[in-house]
Amino acid sequence: MSCVIVLGCYRTGTSAVAGILHHLGVMMGNEFDKPAKSNPKGYFEDVEFKDLYSKLAEGKEVEGIIELLVKNRELHYPLWGVKDPQLCLLLNKFSPLIKSDQKLISTNRSAEDICKSLSKAIDNGKDPNYFMTLVDYYLTRKSANIENYKHPILSVDFE
Repeated sequence: MSCVIVLGCYRTGTSAVAGILHHLGVMMGNEFDKPAKSNPKGYFEDVEFKDLYSKLAEGKEVEGIIELLVKNRELHYPLWGVKDPQLCLLLNKFSPLIKSDQKLISTNRSAEDICKSLSKAIDNGKDPNYFMTLVDYYLTRKSANIENYKHPILSVDFE
């Protein structure tokens, strides 16, 4: 059994990587968020996990539910994966729950380019620098989580 974790900030190519894995047969989820104008091919974020990450990020106790989802995936799928930008913040809580072999694909893009892409995708007329605090936070947390990650990592640059 193996799990592939796709880790990256918003607008860094995580959807493309997760979509490729999905089309190659990696079970990335039973239900995904719908595609959007800014991401017409879809996000490939498993709705079951996504809802729980949001609650966990809010400080709610959901580790037991996530652990059950992980056990279910490990029981029924020899090769499965998960992707959500929230994992930049939560990898240190999520990864230890995985008992099967795990690997991580880290997507990378410059903070400036992420901000420009967010500004364009959200189309709210904000200056791209408006997003810099959020992007810096995600990238800092992602870096700290990767530093403590003890499994194989493949790094993929957006460019």
